[in-house]
Amino acid sequence: MSDVVWQAIIAAIVAIYMEWSRRQTASKVKEVAVKQDIAVTKVEEVKNTLVVTQDQQHKELVTVLEKVEEVHRAANSMKDQLVLKTEKEALVRGTLEERARAEEQRRKKP
Repeated sequence: MSDVVWQAIIAAIVAIYMEWSRRQTASKVKEVAVKQDIAVTKVEEVKNTLVVTQDQQHKELVTVLEKVEEVHRAANSMKDQLVLKTEKEALVRGTLEERARAEEQRRKKP
């Protein structure tokens, strides 16, 4: 065979290899693009889930805060009632003690 035929065969083989390589590369690019789309979708899902979760946590924290404030007000009210009751009891005890002292002094006087 002549050199021209060999060169044509070699050129055909190189062209076939280059086309095969191009198709392999295009296939890999498509695979990567699909994986990238899947990753972007998952990232969006995570972002949306995070936003929803943060909103739920915020609402739960607000509810807890409202309950804490309610309990705090109730505790303060109970404290005030206990102080008033204690003061009243102290006054009653003081009055009773004064009466007892006065009665004792009356008994001592002939």
